[in-house]
Amino acid sequence: MSRLLVSSLAVLGVASAQYSAYYHPSANGLPDKTENGQTGTNKCGTESSQTSQCQNVYVDSIDDFCVFGPPNGGEVAANEAVEVSYCTKAGRGTRVLPEGTITGAHFVRTPSYVQVTGEGDFTKIGISPGDQGGELDPHGADGTGNPKGGLVFVNGVQSHEWFNFMGATDFCIRACFDGDRATSLCRHTYDELGCGFNAPGNYATNVFESCEGDDAQDIMYGYPGLGTFVQTDTSNGVAVPSPHPAPASSNCQNVNSAQLGGTATNFGRNAQTSAPASSSSSSSSSSTTPSSTSSSTSSTSSSSSSTSTVIAVQMSTSITSSSPASTVVQTSANGPTATVNSGRSAQDATAGASSLAVSTLGAATIVSFVVAISLSS
Repeated sequence: MSRLLVSSLAVLGVASAQYSAYYHPSANGLPDKTENGQTGTNKCGTESSQTSQCQNVYVDSIDDFCVFGPPNGGEVAANEAVEVSYCTKAGRGTRVLPEGTITGAHFVRTPSYVQVTGEGDFTKIGISPGDQGGELDPHGADGTGNPKGGLVFVNGVQSHEWFNFMGATDFCIRACFDGDRATSLCRHTYDELGCGFNAPGNYATNVFESCEGDDAQDIMYGYPGLGTFVQTDTSNGVAVPSPHPAPASSNCQNVNSAQLGGTATNFGRNAQTSAPASSSSSSSSSSTTPSSTSSSTSSTSSSSSSTSTVIAVQMSTSITSSSPASTVVQTSANGPTATVNSGRSAQDATAGASSLAVSTLGAATIVSFVVAISLSS
């Protein structure tokens, strides 16, 4: 006879228990691959090169962030499963964004996420000229992510909910902090509506700034005349509503674009964890960008480095999805019109998991999260 004893050894947020794997960034502590069918790697070392297959993204600050892009050029939507990392700084085994790629970037830290929006010439990393874009997220059509196995970290902590829209001329990336607002502020089911709808913010060129900001509104709610809006409503004749306005921002500090280069000296452990204290302006502007799709991820794995070991025990996973035909949605979202051919429609998934995380710090071992112990007698 066996029974399951579930013991909580730490206070967890609502969202914390739904993920089956927790990774800590390091040069060689991550697994080679974290998902089945992954073409790239998460064990990236520190030597950057333009042929790297690294699929780790870091969103730490205005001068230290990454985006996903095609490994061999082409359209974003056609390469969603195999995208690789392009970063402003070398030193983490990724590809490096060529000088002049980013022509405007706006970093904002809110209570629930970090976000970078802006403009650029992404033909420099091989994105097809005129490409209206695609959307990357940790779920994908089959739950393994777009790209498969892509990981996102914010100042040394994994973000389990994020999205990254990329096109030939503009981009946005938002990485939500684990918690009860992560899934509502980093939704992946509005993949055809672009940056302007999903990440309203400042997209001005020739401006590089770091700000504090308020959380955005949940894009499912708050439209005049509509109780809720989901992307699939458009197939029933519902017009895409005007995007929510960009949230208020403050304590903005301008930086020189030259700061985007250089070499990262760590994997986020000692990086800035709050927006700059000094302020030069306060802004609340908005504009637009590209798009694509998603579902839900659930990987069970273990990885180790000199400082930490993470063991994830998957208890249960439930994934439901649908895959209607290809659609093209056109919307004027906070600026230029974004037209995106997704190739598939919104897919949803839920995952439940209990996990044991063991962090070894010198002689002390700290056990946290949830322990699921099966006892036999």
